[in-house]
Amino acid sequence: MTGRIGIALAAAATLAVAAAAPARSAGGCEVSGGALAGVAHSHLVAVRGATLVYSVRSRQRDDWFACRRGSPVRAPIGSQNSFQKRNAEYGPSQTLSDLELAGDWVVVVEQTGVDETVACGKYQPSFCWNPDAAILAADASAASARPGVVARLVSSPTDAEADGVNYELGRVLLSAAGGIAWLEQAEPYGQAPPTVPWTYAIYGCVLADGSGGPTCAPVRLAASPTRPASLALSGTTLTWTADGQSQSASLS
Repeated sequence: MTGRIGIALAAAATLAVAAAAPARSAGGCEVSGGALAGVAHSHLVAVRGATLVYSVRSRQRDDWFACRRGSPVRAPIGSQNSFQKRNAEYGPSQTLSDLELAGDWVVVVEQTGVDETVACGKYQPSFCWNPDAAILAADASAASARPGVVARLVSSPTDAEADGVNYELGRVLLSAAGGIAWLEQAEPYGQAPPTVPWTYAIYGCVLADGSGGPTCAPVRLAASPTRPASLALSGTTLTWTADGQSQSASLS
């Protein structure tokens, strides 16, 4: 089995989104009738405190942005085409989910190759892989041309026999202090049905602004053949239970 490493540590990696998107909007960050005031084709996605997340629709995709009330600065978060490909046979190729807001920080999970996974399930369900995923981060108060890529999980095949490792994100947690943690699951797939159970791993780090968007250096905090429970994040301290035992770790 030649599966890729499930998580790509991406302290400096970034993902382009909304090419040439301005870092500042025409006016301040204010809501008007379920949209962002002064931004055409926009739609409010989420609000927490002074942080807003909104989308801007085009024929090709919906681009998501974050901003702080009253500020002209907007930060790109990611893109999806769920609406544009809602009538496609295999659905969208790119989606956004698991949106989290805390203070100025915003994170979202982007999945790509979703339509390929759906198509695979129709014709050869025993050998299908999960869509590739990325955890994207933005600072709503900082001008940036693109979101930061905290981690990538690549499940697509890695050899001619369509062997690989399926990676799946569990819960993603975020704190106003910039702490971020998530649960990752991994299982080999290929010509022979996998006989090993899911492997569970917890990763975490502390976000910081960088020249190309927020950066983070994920560290594996725990790994187990059984699923951890009761994950909770306070500031930069993560707690959980494993095999009935309480555990904790600092992300900083």
